[in-house]
Amino acid sequence: MDVFTSDHYKNLNARERYAALIAQKEVNHLTKGENFIVGSSNEAREKEVELGYLQTDLDGDQIFEKIISTAYSPEAFSYYTNIYAPDGEKIIVDGSLWETFVDDLTGDGIKELIVITTPGHVSATYIFSYENNHLIRIPVYDEEGAELQRTMYDQNGAEFQVSWLMTREGISFEDLDGDGVKEIIMPVKNYSNEFVELTYYYRWNGQGFILYKFERVFWRNLRDATNDSAG
Repeated sequence: MDVFTSDHYKNLNARERYAALIAQKEVNHLTKGENFIVGSSNEAREKEVELGYLQTDLDGDQIFEKIISTAYSPEAFSYYTNIYAPDGEKIIVDGSLWETFVDDLTGDGIKELIVITTPGHVSATYIFSYENNHLIRIPVYDEEGAELQRTMYDQNGAEFQVSWLMTREGISFEDLDGDGVKEIIMPVKNYSNEFVELTYYYRWNGQGFILYKFERVFWRNLRDATNDSAG
């Protein structure tokens, strides 16, 4: 059945509202290769190709919101993902969709949308808040408060800025200090002679996520590892 919007629901009585709710199946996580497949770039070049959708209650009103993801490739080696918000607005992110899911990161009872794409050989993470059927980009800042941004272009060539996190490793979200708000944990590996893991931590500051701690963990020297395996 079609997903009901708030306008549909307000005209139903309690029994009809409940029947409409349970008739829908919740989908709160999309993962490439598990419940969606990215088609050929030639197909995406001719038109947008729907990958899948999230259908879940973002704001706790017992109404499922629907967020659709599509792929398009306007030219060779150029891949984009379109995210369609519940209000129909199209949001463009760079790269092929790898994973998208919802989670309450800020502890306010409203779930954020996390979108992870693969533009090349890296992983890009975008975070959106939800308000009145709109998806709003959540900024990410460095330690000095400067927003981490990159320039992108829409299908008409218009320039715009996006806030994102880029790494070759997976990003995780955990409440590290028990305050009900989740931090972003972003490891970055440096494969030099000295095997180093760099871990960045981002904390919610009421407006966005800001880098608040930088920890360098020395795992081992590769020379020592070679000696250990030999001896």
